[in-house]
Amino acid sequence: MRKCNVQACADIRSAYIAGGVSLQEVAARFAITPVTARRWQNEALAQGDDWEKLREAKLMAGNDIEAVARGILEDCIIQHKQVTAEIAGDAGLTAEQKVTLLTRLAGSFSKTVQASRRVLPETSELATALEVMNLFAAYIKNNHSQQISTFVEVLDGFGPELSRHFSKKR
Repeated sequence: MRKCNVQACADIRSAYIAGGVSLQEVAARFAITPVTARRWQNEALAQGDDWEKLREAKLMAGNDIEAVARGILEDCIIQHKQVTAEIAGDAGLTAEQKVTLLTRLAGSFSKTVQASRRVLPETSELATALEVMNLFAAYIKNNHSQQISTFVEVLDGFGPELSRHFSKKR
């Protein structure tokens, strides 16, 4: 187990807080394992030095908060697409289970988009579209359950259409 000398810890701390890159990337830059970097971060936290809070404060204090918010939203969209594809492609799930999972996922995504409205006004239309899709999914589930599998099929193809439509508006 590698011990953290004062200079190495200070350099890694500084690179992580100010660099805007992951702890894994910082670890690679300084030729240590991510596990070691995380351990050093936890040791600092135990001493009251919270790297995460300092990193967040730096991001929030930056002049380009919109770029940060867009990056977070883009990461969320990528994750949303991946999970949606996994759900749609899982043959072990029934159509009803898929709709339930997709509805929950859409609800979570909708909340993320709604929260980003304060920083990114252009997401307001996308939030409205997602809310309508959530309402429609719930309606189909409750009133036309025999159409669930068709809905899942159509929804899988419609997601990219929404993305294209709203990305053109920017």
